[in-house]
Amino acid sequence: MRKTTFIHSDPLIKKLMIYQSPNSTYLFLYDAVDDRPCIVDVQFDTLEEAEWLCQRNYNVNKDMWIRISDPLPDCQCDFITPKKIQGWQAGYHRWGEFQLVNDTWRYICTSDKYVSFEGMSENGCLSVAGLFDEFDRSKRHDPANALKIVINLGLSMNLLYRSIGEPAAKSSET
Repeated sequence: MRKTTFIHSDPLIKKLMIYQSPNSTYLFLYDAVDDRPCIVDVQFDTLEEAEWLCQRNYNVNKDMWIRISDPLPDCQCDFITPKKIQGWQAGYHRWGEFQLVNDTWRYICTSDKYVSFEGMSENGCLSVAGLFDEFDRSKRHDPANALKIVINLGLSMNLLYRSIGEPAAKSSET
């Protein structure tokens, strides 16, 4: 199980992710909103301990979390989109260098760091955050999770209405 949320009130930490593996629970802290490696990871015995720390330090309640897919085998668990660990089997690691694109692993370059979504289009926000595929899946199978994505990224509710085929919210302008 993995989930993520974006922090708007902290000057350094911009995103959190919790990953509950079969053996342990990890909290990843990020200094950017884009899909990149974490700057800090903390290990916990239970999910409740990790959630408690997020609530206490970052004011994150349970309703703010966005459920995301678990990492694929041999992929980094602190990235939202699948990132392969190059050199894993050979005993050396080059983190975050390959990304799954259309069922093919491709070399990627590390992008500039984004500390906010300001000035980005809706698709740009979803893409930079690594949540484009999660939003697409959620709007079909879990509208509540799609709503959390829209709220977390500060996107227009019209995006959600357009995505699920309902009429857009009416403007208050007359």
